Amino acid sequence: MHLYDYQIKGVEWMENNIKNNKGCLLSDEMGLGKTIQCVALLKKLYKDNYHQYFPCVILTPGSVMYNWLKELEKWKFKGSISVYHRSYLNSNLDADIIISTYNTFYNKNPESKWKTMILDEATIIKNSNTNISRRLLYLAPLIKNRICISAMPS
Repeated sequence: MHLYDYQIKGVEWMENNIKNNKGCLLSDEMGLGKTIQCVALLKKLYKDNYHQYFPCVILTPGSVMYNWLKELEKWKFKGSISVYHRSYLNSNLDADIIISTYNTFYNKNPESKWKTMILDEATIIKNSNTNISRRLLYLAPLIKNRICISAMPS
């Protein structure tokens, strides 16, 4: 498994932003590997300085939640991973990475201990008047490392 040159540049850019206490917005056309770039970044951060960047919560639409799990496993992320959704509400919330949907995260309101948050399909928060947006805006100052990814319409 390897990254393309443009994906390597994306990972390096995100790493530089995160290490300089800046957020990230990664946006491109669908299918160009935004998830893989984030997984590569998480692997690097886990290896470099685990305690500064984990635990991490990844919020996604339900349709791509298990794709994140599959990619983390395929790219051999070394830390623990847990899915927090519907029948998995008793999941290990002490895992290094928690993957959840926006709605489950909002409705079940797990404890905020996250050092990194990734929002997949982040256009869901563009309307600041929604409950999910308000909840995430409340949490934003409490979470040091924030990454939003979104596909641009082609």
